[in-house]
Amino acid sequence: MSRFSHSHLPRETFLDFESGEDKEAIRCFQHCDKKTNILCLSQIPRICPLCRQDVTKTESLIPPFRLPSPLTKAKQNPFSVVVKPTIGNFLKDYQNSSNLHIGLTNSKGIVYDFDEHGIHVGSSSWNLCVTATLIQNITQQTLNVWDNLLNQFSQQVDWSPQRYDEEQHNCFTFVMEFFKFSQLLEAIPAATSKKEFIKEFLLPYTQKTKMYIAMYRQIAVKGYLCQPIH
Repeated sequence: MSRFSHSHLPRETFLDFESGEDKEAIRCFQHCDKKTNILCLSQIPRICPLCRQDVTKTESLIPPFRLPSPLTKAKQNPFSVVVKPTIGNFLKDYQNSSNLHIGLTNSKGIVYDFDEHGIHVGSSSWNLCVTATLIQNITQQTLNVWDNLLNQFSQQVDWSPQRYDEEQHNCFTFVMEFFKFSQLLEAIPAATSKKEFIKEFLLPYTQKTKMYIAMYRQIAVKGYLCQPIH
């Protein structure tokens, strides 16, 4: 992994790049050195941390662009498993000890999830989540069947608030039992057990997320990061 260097700059030495919900995205640009990326958020440093030149008056080798993020909106990811912290969001609140919450999206990206209050459908709290598409190149007919099954399954008495148990009958139980109900086990072999599903299906996504979170938090504190390209 690349080593990072950084220094702190006063807020007035930054330029607004974008605003709104996109402001949490990490941007990358090269100003004067093709071997060093400069990473920032919605505000870019006015003075290049490498050559100390004003970036508004000098040309950058590569203009700022948005880095791909492993965190997306659930509504943009139909037919997927979605994961987020039980409390807060990944970028600002997640720690290794944090509890995670898991759900499923239908063909329109609407989330179905289960907790101590029962079933939730269409919660707005899934804007920065890890998403894992279950099967690639799925047909619209299959999506329609998926929607019907998910709707039927979520109405079963097993998912009433009274049945919830933090250890034995929780959000992960809801997801794994739905795989059995929908007969998706053959399509997703890892779905035969919680342990295998986490290891083979979710872990690759969460590892990328942890790296992104660490980078985001360093930038949020210092304003930018200089990333050598090896």
